[in-house]
Amino acid sequence: MFCDKVTEVILPKSLESIGQAAFHACGISTIDIPSSVTSIADGAFLTCCNLKRLELPPGLKKIEEALCCGCDNLEEITIPESVTFIGESAFYGCEKLKEIDLPPNLKTIEPQAFQACTSLKKISIPDGCLVIGCGAFRDCTGLTSIELPDSLWSTGDYDESGCACFENCTSLKKIKFPTTMLNVPAYCMEGCTSLTEVILPEKVRIIDSETFKNCKSLTTITLPPSVVEVYEDAFLGCENLRHVKAPVCAVITNTAFRGCPPVTIERYLN
Repeated sequence: MFCDKVTEVILPKSLESIGQAAFHACGISTIDIPSSVTSIADGAFLTCCNLKRLELPPGLKKIEEALCCGCDNLEEITIPESVTFIGESAFYGCEKLKEIDLPPNLKTIEPQAFQACTSLKKISIPDGCLVIGCGAFRDCTGLTSIELPDSLWSTGDYDESGCACFENCTSLKKIKFPTTMLNVPAYCMEGCTSLTEVILPEKVRIIDSETFKNCKSLTTITLPPSVVEVYEDAFLGCENLRHVKAPVCAVITNTAFRGCPPVTIERYLN
């Protein structure tokens, strides 16, 4: 459907599923989805630019890809506790979405799920969530607070999970990584220009490439005793970084602090 003149839709109470791109670019501002619906396909509300509120039905388990992508006037979304999966680009570009309560049973947030939700102020990832995909919160420029559970990246195997997940969150001042994380993913905090405090877990081993690139407010950081290597350009362009505390065993590549002022590296025994 591509009906920008349609402003109201009444769905039958016996409806069980909503098909792919069913209301793509419709002019609706709100829609009542009956509780009988258990499946909503990809892009069902893609670029519904007048949509302001959406309550998903209680039996829904998956939010599919691009469900509300480009709904730039969406202010309120209610996600039921039954949801365990939020698909790629599900809420990409929902610029007026200020807050969202993620369900307690959530396990996976796919890449770019909340990218460019520029009004989003805070987010709390529930305990039990295992994966935040690449760029999941990229360009959330209003985000000031993020809470990450220890369940995230608990396997410790770097497989692109978390890559660039908070890139260009320019209002974020503090990040505390999960205690179980072994690798801080590449580009994870790139462009977080207000970031002043980083708390790394005691088990972390690798600081990946360009992880903290252009974190221009970062002045100091302590690497825990578990760190064995800091990859190339990990702190590229951190123009105010002057002091790093690192274990004697950590290998720090020659370009780890490229584009930074002279950095004092204070080595300590493990």
